[in-house]
Amino acid sequence: MPIVAECTLFEGQWLGCVLTPWMLSLVVLPGPDQLWPVRSSDRLALQLPCGNLTFMVGALPETGQLLACSLMSPIDPHLGADEGRALVSSTLKM
Repeated sequence: MPIVAECTLFEGQWLGCVLTPWMLSLVVLPGPDQLWPVRSSDRLALQLPCGNLTFMVGALPETGQLLACSLMSPIDPHLGADEGRALVSSTLKM
């Protein structure tokens, strides 16, 4: 299973889906030319088309704060590479 990541702009923010051999996660990053205010809480609930999801607040030196939500862990060990890429694309469309 290769690591697969795909991003799209959603309501001005980067919405990404990351698949590794051990998990599937959604991430939200600041959109183009944006700088988010520093969040002091460790969790944040967002309303998405698929429903409410709770994200953990994290940070990377290159991008600043980000939001991450684990959707599936562990991943089915029999999931193939093509199925994994399709899962990432389908997840972003939800």
